[in-house]
Amino acid sequence: MSENIAIREIISRVLSVPIEQIQAGTALRSLPSADSLRMLSIILEVEKKFQVEIPDDATFRIETIGEFEGLVAELAKAARSERTARPAGVTDATDASGSDAC
Repeated sequence: MSENIAIREIISRVLSVPIEQIQAGTALRSLPSADSLRMLSIILEVEKKFQVEIPDDATFRIETIGEFEGLVAELAKAARSERTARPAGVTDATDASGSDAC
């Protein structure tokens, strides 16, 4: 639930819309000043805050705030699982022995 609040705070700040107007059923693109540049700003801030990458095709499919929140929650959960499943010190550039995978 705190993810939803954080997302709504970002949307509210970027679009200069009172947070009370941002509800799960609200059409994202119907909010005042929701142009493509501001939508990109929202996506980039959310990606940074939750350490996720939102697929480009998903940004075009999403219609409501609730759908956006659900997508971010799903991606964040997957990212957390991936980070906890990876042995300490292992990144995408190294294998489990710590040597370069390239």
